Amino acid sequence: MAHKGYCPVCGIVHEKTACPSQRIAAGEPPYGYPDSSPMKESVKELTLAVRELALQIELLREELKRFMKEPGKNSTD
Repeated sequence: MAHKGYCPVCGIVHEKTACPSQRIAAGEPPYGYPDSSPMKESVKELTLAVRELALQIELLREELKRFMKEPGKNSTD
C-alpha cells in the first residue's frame, strides 16, 4: 500500500505516487478514469487554454502597472 501525504502541488492528501494534478498536466487522466484519447485531448486543450489565460492575465498586470505609473492616471479625485 502506498503512503499517503499532503501534496504541495495540488494541496490535497493522496497517495504520494498518484498526484492527479501532475498526471493532468502531463496530459494523462487521473487515476480511476479511463485512459482514453478523447480525455487526453480534452486535458491538453484545457491545459493550453489555462496557459493562454495565465499569459493574458500577466499581460494585463503589466499594462495595469504601466497605467498606474503614468502621471495623473492614478489619482482618486
